[in-house]
Amino acid sequence: MKIINSSTLKADYSDVQHAWTSKNAFCLVSDTGSRISVKKLIFAQEPFLQSNHFAFLTSGSTGEPRLIVGDKTRSESLVKTIHTAQSADEVKTTICTLPISYSYAFINQWLWAFVMQRNFVATSGFSRPDALKEVIQNSENSMLCLVASQLSMFRKFFERTSFPKVIRVNFAGESFPQEQMNFVSSLFPNAQVFNNYGCTEAMPRLTIRHAMASGDSSNIGRPLRGVELRTDSHGRLLFRSPYSAVASVGPCGVHKYQDCDWIETGDMGEQLPDGSWRVNGRSNEVFKRFGEKVSIAQVVGELRFGWDGSIVGYACDDANGEPGWVLVASPEPDKAQVRALLLALRERYTRAHWPIRVESMESIPRLPNGKVDLVGVRLDENKKLHWRQRI
Repeated sequence: MKIINSSTLKADYSDVQHAWTSKNAFCLVSDTGSRISVKKLIFAQEPFLQSNHFAFLTSGSTGEPRLIVGDKTRSESLVKTIHTAQSADEVKTTICTLPISYSYAFINQWLWAFVMQRNFVATSGFSRPDALKEVIQNSENSMLCLVASQLSMFRKFFERTSFPKVIRVNFAGESFPQEQMNFVSSLFPNAQVFNNYGCTEAMPRLTIRHAMASGDSSNIGRPLRGVELRTDSHGRLLFRSPYSAVASVGPCGVHKYQDCDWIETGDMGEQLPDGSWRVNGRSNEVFKRFGEKVSIAQVVGELRFGWDGSIVGYACDDANGEPGWVLVASPEPDKAQVRALLLALRERYTRAHWPIRVESMESIPRLPNGKVDLVGVRLDENKKLHWRQRI
């Protein structure tokens, strides 16, 4: 199995194209250190995975490295389904700002460009904002695939800039930034904007919703053609998909997915009367406290609007062993800002929904794909305490 380090790829991405067209399997990783994790896993013990397959290294919210293995033929079919759902015939170029080792960037951008015979442009993202700006301004009929946290960088570097040549903007990987659509429209006045939902096990797409189809950021739309969604008795969102991963490989061995298997997305969800679906937060971030159902994602999502920095939350038991959560803000808030956060909580939620602590960090750590590193947030010993709920 060939291991491809996305941080050392050449601009032409010939290594990736060769790996994709070869019958041999390959794995995309984000840095040199990831190679060690891949080699420790037992991928090579399954002969059927060595041909026409590829893998992503992921740890999700657990911090435990796993390989998620996809089938090349299934993923090419998914690309065509995504293309139709996003009405992407007129798109000529896709501009990549995320590591290609992130399944979203690889499938939605590199593989889409390869299958649909479009232009793929790799960039250094916001580490070189002037170069990124030039690429976006000069690429006709282009598409961007972003995570919501990148909007803060667009505000920092390009707040008064407009990119009229961008005609498709996709968001995935985090909560959809519905409350920032006015800003997104000012950046990309000619773009159709889509909320893309899925997980790496889905390779990675399950639903695609046009931004204008709902004003609810948690609404993920309807399943793609061939995809099925349902919830179990606990409200956990499950899926079956003809495009999904075929196996996961972890320290305990290989788990093969059968086409009849219902696979967990890791989220809680519900189907709405119009047939669309809503995600209510990560399954490990939705719990009952004092008899009330609490969703960390929902509370943080409302508090985040109007906050100039970053706000995240992680699950944590209180002193009595009851489930709760901790709010972490960045940059460090002053006393007035902490009071404003607490006032917003009191106005919108009962005490059961409040965090057990309010803490801060200089900056929120992120994974290579742009998602918040919640394991890193939780384990950081330098967080500053600003408020504690009295039980």
